[in-house]
Amino acid sequence: MNEQAPSDAELERLGPHRAAALWLERLQRDVGERDGARFQKWHDASPAHSAAWSRATAMWNALDDANTPDLVAMRREALTYRPRSRTPAWAPYALAASIVVAVGLAGLAAWRPLSQQDGRPGASTAPLADAGGHYATAVGQRSTVALADGSKVMLDSDSAVDVTYGAGQRVARLVRGQAYFEVAHDGVHPFRVGAGDRVVTVLGTRFNIRLSSAETRIVLAEGSIGVRRGADPAHPQGPETARLAPGQALVVRPGRADLVVRVDADRQLSWREGFVQFDDEPLSVAVEQMNRSSETKLILGDPALGDLRVSGGFKAGDIEGFAETLSAIYPVRVLADGRGDRTIVRR
Repeated sequence: MNEQAPSDAELERLGPHRAAALWLERLQRDVGERDGARFQKWHDASPAHSAAWSRATAMWNALDDANTPDLVAMRREALTYRPRSRTPAWAPYALAASIVVAVGLAGLAAWRPLSQQDGRPGASTAPLADAGGHYATAVGQRSTVALADGSKVMLDSDSAVDVTYGAGQRVARLVRGQAYFEVAHDGVHPFRVGAGDRVVTVLGTRFNIRLSSAETRIVLAEGSIGVRRGADPAHPQGPETARLAPGQALVVRPGRADLVVRVDADRQLSWREGFVQFDDEPLSVAVEQMNRSSETKLILGDPALGDLRVSGGFKAGDIEGFAETLSAIYPVRVLADGRGDRTIVRR
């Protein structure tokens, strides 16, 4: 059953913190695009709303590790609570989520580390709540994750990211696939993302990382980012090897020098709307990207074909359309095999 969400007026009467708790619970379930759009409207309507959302998600994430018997019992009681009749259908969820978040606030007070002054005027001294997790999408699925500090990560199809907040650090690692990061500004706690053997460091900005077997591509949409070599984003070492400006991309390929190129950031980020754009990129990279959104896979019959250069836009997951375009432009054929996949061979 998909209960009707409260109206804007009802959300206003709940107040920012209870409304944030309601959205937190509701977005854990299977909701449609309309609910997602309404949440975004509520979130962006007021700084108080976004602050309440950040606080609620921080508490919720921290509760994943707070599994004492008392807290488990209180959560179970909260989530099974039902008020008397003549109450809006969404009210139990608002109350349940509010109780869970309240339990988290009480529980966290006992162990959250105290902030430490860093001596710099105007610097934020609020501690980072220990939070994070592993987030992943299935083939054909895209998802947006709201992090504890108000940052957001949008995952492409068949992608995964690990996030850890704690010890004064904001750290993430792109495990596979592609992700778009909107990082909340924090001059005290840099946000670091590991991808392959590169570490991206930002204070607050918007950027995209695409990880494939052939290359790592980092595209900056807004702000500034620094990149250095290293496999551990929590302990980056070595000098900065590149600094990107908006509209630039860093392309990292095994055995080759890193390359900074100008790109159309909007085209590069069109995957968020379900389209895939390639700008003079290797066919091997294009095949891997198209495969990410389809159960039907493209296979390179000859690895040397992977060096062909591809440009153009395609609907994500449209293997047939992509294959037809390849056959029309390049001296290749695309053959169906007995498993339903498609193999690209020389004509």
